[in-house]
Amino acid sequence: MKKLSEILSEHRITEEQTPSLHHTPSLVLFGDVLDKEKIIRSPELAKLAGFMFGDSTLSVVQVEDSEKLHDWFREEQYKIDAQGRAMIYPVKAKFEDLTSDTHSEEFSGPLYVQVLFTEDTALDILTITCKWFDGLFRNDYYVVGVIVDSKDLERIRKDI
Repeated sequence: MKKLSEILSEHRITEEQTPSLHHTPSLVLFGDVLDKEKIIRSPELAKLAGFMFGDSTLSVVQVEDSEKLHDWFREEQYKIDAQGRAMIYPVKAKFEDLTSDTHSEEFSGPLYVQVLFTEDTALDILTITCKWFDGLFRNDYYVVGVIVDSKDLERIRKDI
């Protein structure tokens, strides 16, 4: 597994070789787990977004097809995990410091950010995950949010 510094270093080289376009990172949250204001103000997530998209200003996007979109990101993340290409960054901030006060007890920390490389998008996608357990089933990398370029988000939404 690569270190975050290696990932960011490789990403910078690619950006320098490619003409820079204006990228707008969008934040999409699922399941009312994370607090959008806390995520937007998180210096840790802003730094990741800045390195990956060249802009750390996140815009929160509400989508109508959130279940389909959540399923698409979950499936793409599963593919990367199954192929052994997963790059995971453990968020240093406490889970409780970034969640909404009303989130379900089925969700618990820690939070992770996973870098996804897909053929369907021009840029990488950052999924935000945590542990989910409903008493019977368990998922240690349940997608509760994504940071994705706004143009890539529109492409994904058209395809699902």
